[in-house]
Amino acid sequence: MGQGFFQRSKVVLEIEKPQFVKKSFDQIEGHQLRAGVKNKGREVCLNLCAKFEIQDSEGKAPELLNVQVDVTDGNKVVNATAEPMRAIKYAWVDKDERVLKVLKELKKDDAFSLLFPYETFFAGVGSSTSSSEYLLKLQVNKDYEVEIEVKGEDSDKNAIMKRKKFQMRI
Repeated sequence: MGQGFFQRSKVVLEIEKPQFVKKSFDQIEGHQLRAGVKNKGREVCLNLCAKFEIQDSEGKAPELLNVQVDVTDGNKVVNATAEPMRAIKYAWVDKDERVLKVLKELKKDDAFSLLFPYETFFAGVGSSTSSSEYLLKLQVNKDYEVEIEVKGEDSDKNAIMKRKKFQMRI
């Protein structure tokens, strides 16, 4: 058996400080989950991806809220429709609040945030614009169990994974 078999990974992922962030469009409110991700190891973590699971105390996933904002000649109309939870996109946010759809590498002591859900659409023609964004439809004073999983690999293509559960309430 080689000496390196039991070596600790040189990549150490940490998931920390999850919070539900309220977002409002006129009278419509929803939430996004935001959590910090750091690499406390000494080697770069590559090809990162994340997975999220949110359940209430009865084991049910919250609904997604599709918020649509249409503006025509300065008149704004906001609508929202609820949809069942599905595999939906997320984003990485850097320290300058720039949104990245893909994070190729996480260096030692780098810190990014995950934002979930993050699926947006925007179109504009003339004086009309249409946009939509997905949010979580959560209930106030209800407990949620949140599981966040972040996967990547080190430079030797060894899989790195960190999974953490949190009890959260709005």
